[in-house]
Amino acid sequence: MNIDKVSGISPIYEPKKAGKTNSIEPVTAKKDTIQISEEARIQHLINIVKEQAKSVDTQKIQEVKERLKSGFYDTDEVLRKVAENLYDFSHTLLQDIRNQQNKKD
Repeated sequence: MNIDKVSGISPIYEPKKAGKTNSIEPVTAKKDTIQISEEARIQHLINIVKEQAKSVDTQKIQEVKERLKSGFYDTDEVLRKVAENLYDFSHTLLQDIRNQQNKKD
């Protein structure tokens, strides 16, 4: 078997001299941002309330309806207690929403 020399290999060249480089401006880092529309925020709140409503006991709802018909909630003491509970629930719900939004950020 006969192997011929490989042609086309050039002799070694001397290193090129460094030329002048173009000035490069520094790159500034851009941060990503998102904007959530008010409609999307409202829809998010509605979805959370819907999820909360799924866990409500239907038997309790029926009991409340019967108490409403019988006039149980017409006393000042009961109305004050219901208002306090609604306030506490809404405060807790809003706090949960804020916590969920902070986790996403």
